[in-house]
Amino acid sequence: ILGMRSWNPFDSIDMNFSQNTFVWLEERAKFEDGEYLYYGRSPEDGRAHQDEAVCVLRALSKIECKDAMQTRDVFDISRTVISRYLDCAIRLSELCYLDKDKRAMKAAMKDARGLMVCLCDLLSLHDDYSLLKTLDGLKATTDVNKNFERTLKENAAGYYCRSYIAENVRELYLPELDIIFDEVSVAEEASAPINRGAIKHRIAENTSRFKSTHLSDMQYVSKNDLSEILLEAGEIIERIDFSGK
Repeated sequence: ILGMRSWNPFDSIDMNFSQNTFVWLEERAKFEDGEYLYYGRSPEDGRAHQDEAVCVLRALSKIECKDAMQTRDVFDISRTVISRYLDCAIRLSELCYLDKDKRAMKAAMKDARGLMVCLCDLLSLHDDYSLLKTLDGLKATTDVNKNFERTLKENAAGYYCRSYIAENVRELYLPELDIIFDEVSVAEEASAPINRGAIKHRIAENTSRFKSTHLSDMQYVSKNDLSEILLEAGEIIERIDFSGK
């Protein structure tokens, strides 16, 4: 499962093509009919490791963590498995769109969104993934410029720094996924080209909102516990149909 993402130059033309899809959807989920440069996201990759991914998440859901190190390991492995299959589900939705398979496209989009929500819930349960907690920790150890929160959000939203950040998943990645899927679905229904200008505009508006919103107003903690989140993610991954693509 780890190998579904690689910086090996023999696997990808450029290391950027081996980075996650879900963190920068506008650039990496194009729904275009052309060469696909991103490694490890094909239906074949997803199908090859599907059973193991479900098994890992179900096993993790049963662990009662005894210390901080074990807790971090559980979160680290969980986010890795969920994100690998989130990227696979996004790619599957692209292929179904290009094949004009509306039913399969909708199913893949639903599963991709479900995994994004699981990732959002997962990261909300651990302070290591919180920008606000990072900022609070910094303030507790040194003087911090009153405008530094804006800088922190600017960096977090930038191309290089997008990663497993709880506020980003909820306020950037999930809305961007919804925007792209919405515009693709509208185009599919109308048998029309995707309105890429609308995607760009709507994502830019959302990014602006993210940067102008206080981190304290973005906070979210899942009502589900860790075990429930992992079991839900496992169920989603188990039902993804990679067989037809």
